[in-house]
Order: sequence, then C-alpha cells, then structure tokens
Amino acid sequence: MPKREPTPPLEDDSKFLIINYPYPLHANMTIETERVELAHWIASCIAKDYLVAIYYKPSAPNMVIIEVMKGCPRLNALLGAHKWREFLRRPDPDQAKMESRIYYCRFSTGREVQKYGWRRIDVWNSWFKNYDPINGPFVTDPYPRAGFCGVPPETQTDYGLCRPLPTGVFPRPRPSNKPSIVPGSDKYVNIKEAGQQSIVAPSPTKQSGMSWASILSAGTVHRPAVELPQTTSKTSSTSSSSVASPIDPSTDRHSVNKIISPPPGLSRPGLSEDSPQASSEWDFEPTSSLVTPYDSSIKVDIITSGLEAAAINDYEKRMSNRDKESSGELGRPQEGDYWTELPTRPVDWDKPICPEHKVACRAGICKIMDEMVKKKKREAQAALRQKQRQESTNGNGNDGWEVVKAKGQGRGRGKGWTRGQGRGGRSQGRKGGWC
Repeated sequence: MPKREPTPPLEDDSKFLIINYPYPLHANMTIETERVELAHWIASCIAKDYLVAIYYKPSAPNMVIIEVMKGCPRLNALLGAHKWREFLRRPDPDQAKMESRIYYCRFSTGREVQKYGWRRIDVWNSWFKNYDPINGPFVTDPYPRAGFCGVPPETQTDYGLCRPLPTGVFPRPRPSNKPSIVPGSDKYVNIKEAGQQSIVAPSPTKQSGMSWASILSAGTVHRPAVELPQTTSKTSSTSSSSVASPIDPSTDRHSVNKIISPPPGLSRPGLSEDSPQASSEWDFEPTSSLVTPYDSSIKVDIITSGLEAAAINDYEKRMSNRDKESSGELGRPQEGDYWTELPTRPVDWDKPICPEHKVACRAGICKIMDEMVKKKKREAQAALRQKQRQESTNGNGNDGWEVVKAKGQGRGRGKGWTRGQGRGGRSQGRKGGWC
C-alpha cells in the first residue's frame, strides 16, 4: 500500500488573538446576543470586515480567542488593556472598574486551536445589521488607545496561551545605568559598614511610674467594709447564726471572730448600709495582702474537719469487712450472685498434643500433627468398615461376601475364529476362517 502524501501547509492568512475577560461581563458564547455584542466591540476598534471567527471553550469561561485577517491595518490597536470606562459611552458603575486584555495567541492555525478543545463560531454579516458605529454604545472615532499589561500568571496545570506584548507597540523602559554592586566585594563591604555606623542606637525612653518604696510608704491602707455571715462547720459542737460586724483595720486581727475577709477586688464597696465608710467612690491605692498565722490556722481547721469524718467512715467499713471474714460470711456466695450465674465456658481437652512441640499444633502447619490426624482418620474409617462387615455377615450368612449374577452376553473372540469377532462362549467358528 503506498504511503499517504503529506497534507500541504494551509495558507497562513489569519492572526489569532486571545482576550482575557472579554466584553460583555461573564460572556457566554453559546448565547447569540452576547456573541453579537462581542463582535460589535471588536468592530468598533477594527472594521467589521476583518473579524473572521470566534473560538470559545467551556472550561475557560473568561477567555475567548478571535481570528482576525492578517491584512487588518489596525491589528496592533487590539493589543493591550482596554478599560471599559474609556470605550463605552455610558458605562454602568460596575463596568467602570473592568478592563479586557488582549494578547497574541500561541496558536497559529485554526486547526491547532480546535485540536485543544476550542469550538469555532463563524462571524456572519447578519450580526451587524443593527450596528451603528456613530450612535452605538461604543466609542469608535477615535477608539481609545489601549495600555500596557503583563502576561497573566501561569499555573502547573494551565498551558500559557498568552504571548507577551511586542516591544514595537509597547516599548519597555530602559534599564538604569547604575552599576550593580556585587555582594561580597570590597565596595559592598564598605557600604554595609558605613550604613551600620550611621545607624544611631535609640536611647531607652524613661517611663513614668510609681516605685514600690513610695507605694509601701503611703501609710495605712483603707479597706472597704463588707458584711459576711459567719460560717460554721458540721463537725463543730457549737454553732452561731450571728452576722459578723465590719472589720476595722486599726483593731487587732486576733481579737476579731474567725471571719475570712474577701480580697478587695471581689466585693463592691459600700454594700453595708450601717457602715460609716460606705460610699460610691473607690480608693485605687494599692493594697498589700499578707498571709498571717491566723489565716493559715483557719484553713487547716476546715480541711481537717472533713478528713476526720471521712477517716472514721473508712475505718468502720474496714472493721465490718474484717468481722465478716473472720466469721466466714464474706466468702459465702449470696443468692443472685452475678459470678455464680455465669455459664461455664466449654473447653476442648480432646485435642491431640504434638509429641515434638508439646502443644496442640495445626495439621496444616505441623508435619507431625498432620500425620497423626491422617492416621486417626484411617483408623476411624477402618473401624467403620469392620462394623459394616460384621452387620452384613450377621444378616445373610455369606461370610460378608455377596454373590452377584451377571446378565447378558460378553463380547470377545469366538471359539475357532482366527480373525474377526464373534459371540463368546456359545458360538462355534470355522477353523479356516472366511472362505
């Protein structure tokens, strides 16, 4: 079979440009009205006769590829960033911040574009029946100049379709003639040392505040009066329902009833109506809370009172259990005992023990145990056969054997036949064979 001739190269008479975020907003090329609006916008920049086709891809909703004739005189006018507030006559507030970016596409033929999943839509003349370049929604004469824009960033899974803008249309700024300083050179070290010396260390700012000496020497601390009921212990023999009087800081703490005063920050001042020091203002002078032997003795009394009661109960339980053990009542099973009603677990003690490993091995793993199991099966089968033989002997009196009479005729060589086949036993053949 002859080899197929190569396909001749197609005529390269078109240019392919890619539009990032085309007009209108969130354009859907499957809708004809939105396709017509896109074609009118491109025709306002270049003439309507130069737009050939539109390509779209469902997985790329914000990108559109357009095919433009290579002979278009204003082809470079399409490149760059087109601000919607500049080419629309009456833009909406949400359209004033949008812009469309147009680049040269990396695809050079329509067949290559369609190979990567882009769908082609041809541009028809019927789309431009209502197109008015003078009174339409787009600025046409003159069309605003597009600005420079960079290439959109590429990802690991996205093939870059946009080519950088040509420098002939958008010239790049020239690099500065400032010499570069190589890190590690003498000039670099000198500049770095000079910069470190020029840096002045900031002096620490002095913060205004009160010292502890001035706080402690302020004098007597006034604590607000708080009324608390006197707490009583359950184990104490005496109880009192009287209400404690306000504590005067000038009096001795050991002469007052055993009342724990709360910290100054937990109670609101002026809770007592009879207190002469009750007021709506609070003294913000710092207070010093010191632990005295009086406070520690109160805590010890409260803790030991509960421990003594618990120890007595525990001791009584132990003594009662000891009496039961001595009398033998504790070891007797009571009626409805949970442990006595549990069913016994069946245990198989008839498993053969391997003489080599001294455990009940598995037949599929241990070779010795496999032979023992097979031997046991053979003995069981032999015993079963012996039992059946005895039963049959006792039944018919033939010593275990049963005579079966054959029926029919067997096939074999006949008597006197030298060749061929004959009926065995009854037929007589000719001595000479066939004549």
